[in-house]
Amino acid sequence: MKRLPLELLELRQQGALGAVDVELARALGRLVPSATPPVLLAAALASRAVQRGHVCLDLPSLARRALLGHDDQPVTTRLPGTARWLGELGASPLVARVDPAALREVKQGEAEPEFRPLVLDPRGRLYLHRYFDYQRRLAANLLARLTPREDAATDDSLTDDNPTDDVASRSFDAPLSPAEAALKAALCAVFEAPPGEPDLQRVAALVSTHSRFSVLSGGPGTGKTTTVVKILATLVMQAIATGEPPPRCLLLAPTGKAAARLAESISRGRAALKLPDEVTRSIPTEASTVHRALGYQPRTPTRFARHADDPLMADCVLVDECSMIDLPLLTKLVEAVHPSARLILIGDKDQLASVEAGAVLGDLFNPAAALGYSAELTRLARRLTGDRLDLDPEQAPPAVGAARALRDSMVHLTKSYRYAQQGGIGDLARHINEGEPRPLKRWLERLASPGHEALRGDAVALIEPAPGELEEALSRLVVEGFTPYSQASGVAERLARLPAFRVLAAHRVGPTGAKQLNQLCEQALRRAGLLPRGAGERTTWYEGQPILVTQNDYQLGLFNGDAGVIARGPGRELRAWFPADVAAPGAQLLEAPVGDVHAVRSVLAARLPPHETAYAMTVHKSQGSEFERVLFVLPTQASPLLTRELLYTAVTRARRHVTVLGSRALFAESVKQRIQRASGLSEALWGAAAPAPGGGSAAPTLPSVPSPAEQLKLF
Repeated sequence: MKRLPLELLELRQQGALGAVDVELARALGRLVPSATPPVLLAAALASRAVQRGHVCLDLPSLARRALLGHDDQPVTTRLPGTARWLGELGASPLVARVDPAALREVKQGEAEPEFRPLVLDPRGRLYLHRYFDYQRRLAANLLARLTPREDAATDDSLTDDNPTDDVASRSFDAPLSPAEAALKAALCAVFEAPPGEPDLQRVAALVSTHSRFSVLSGGPGTGKTTTVVKILATLVMQAIATGEPPPRCLLLAPTGKAAARLAESISRGRAALKLPDEVTRSIPTEASTVHRALGYQPRTPTRFARHADDPLMADCVLVDECSMIDLPLLTKLVEAVHPSARLILIGDKDQLASVEAGAVLGDLFNPAAALGYSAELTRLARRLTGDRLDLDPEQAPPAVGAARALRDSMVHLTKSYRYAQQGGIGDLARHINEGEPRPLKRWLERLASPGHEALRGDAVALIEPAPGELEEALSRLVVEGFTPYSQASGVAERLARLPAFRVLAAHRVGPTGAKQLNQLCEQALRRAGLLPRGAGERTTWYEGQPILVTQNDYQLGLFNGDAGVIARGPGRELRAWFPADVAAPGAQLLEAPVGDVHAVRSVLAARLPPHETAYAMTVHKSQGSEFERVLFVLPTQASPLLTRELLYTAVTRARRHVTVLGSRALFAESVKQRIQRASGLSEALWGAAAPAPGGGSAAPTLPSVPSPAEQLKLF
């Protein structure tokens, strides 16, 4: 095999490519010695793109995007021209070409297309074969779920696709079918708000009970969990009214911590319902991680015990924190949900996407989703809930078929109940999402706050330290924020106080990265006498050290995202202590609850799975968590990672107060920068409603498909 392309080796040296990416290119070069340098370079970049969270490599937009190297800093290199690049890829035996229909179709019994390691779609997006397959399977499964159920609570008059249907002339007083009457009665019993102004929580319940697939999005405090409880209650009441057994509902979340929070929230919400015991008893309060529900197998970690041929035993599968779930895992989960079961995805579309490949929630909420509900759903809401979705029949969205059904399956909650009284965090989050730097900068100008007051008073504070004074300001805020935790007596009290304050960072490494911030936190706490001398310097663990598990360990029952503290055990040995469910194996029930901590469990510190000190953490790792107060430390200079989604996620981790430490101008300007993960999922789901990459409408011109004589079967 000839030598690897010089550009590829340069990118490896600069950190824009990893060893795995280079080895993939090398292996493909051995497999097909005639492979040209641009093809091998594209293969390596496609591999790296997946590790950067993209599903594919968007070649037409690559010239407008920076490649990131060491410390996530942009690198410079010479890349082939797009037209030449696409031409060589289209002619390569390493690359499969697909037509537009293949983006969304997986027909039963259809023979698998000839395998090739790379796939090029009509938009010029290059995929590793596995990720193209994940994307196509997920799109096909979700679209299949949007077809009407035979037992849907409606009739033909409400679901026909007659384009001449006159919504205004349809009688809203027509008799209800038995299924409709049962659903209407359930919705009326569960939701107390009078009809009129649309109650989006009630609309979400209608959508979720009416369709086999639905998506519920909303920011923190918008009532997503309350809505979930009411959706479950509606499903149970509807079943009881029609003489059917209550549905088997499965509650899932991506991490153990998120699952515990979901279960706790559902329990509180169920207790608040004013419904018969027969109904509330049938609402589940146990939640599981996605991996555990699917049957994670350590020997084959990418394959699960549950799949399409052996699906989950559930009539309704509800998945929280979906923005944290990557494309491969969500594909496997969706395929493990029986085709007749309801699938309800819940998350925040404005939050950061998963660390791994894909941004599924963002792809689902295509801009076309904001055009409004169809006339059919509007009519159904009027008949069953009295909610007026204020749709003028003359302005009904023109989409038909899957695009219309997909739009009708989505609800985005906008009213914040958490921030309604204090306003600051909610206002800041809205300014961030609007993406306009000037209004945000003006809004931030009034937040200048002396450092010693930053964690009190208003819900939002911004401190812009003078050059060279960042560490001093950070130390002051850290000591103030962690003093209650450091002064806690006993493990349970420390665990209860741990979520009260957290430092968040945009980066993992670097001067303001989470790793460095943890060291600065330890230094500040030692100087203040809140940590023993030498803690964090000469020992791996020390008493009072907060830790965050970073890798699942199913034998120990510890999962990525679990937070705990280091403290002495009965024999004076150092152990890691975690909050526990009272029924969990090894749980020690407290004589009296301390805050939300009712029981604890521990493992020897030496047996812990991979973990890290957790005074500070990256914004990515904070997903699914909430803290009373947050200190968000900005980088000292612009960064590709400092995006609108990251800022929004950081400030909304705080329940009561957030302090931003850094440049006001940098914060405001960063809202213009969006996460743009390359993917074809939105187009596969929405069809023509999906925008072309880069904002254009025309696909790049690709060469004709090679003749059969030029094809090469690789495996």
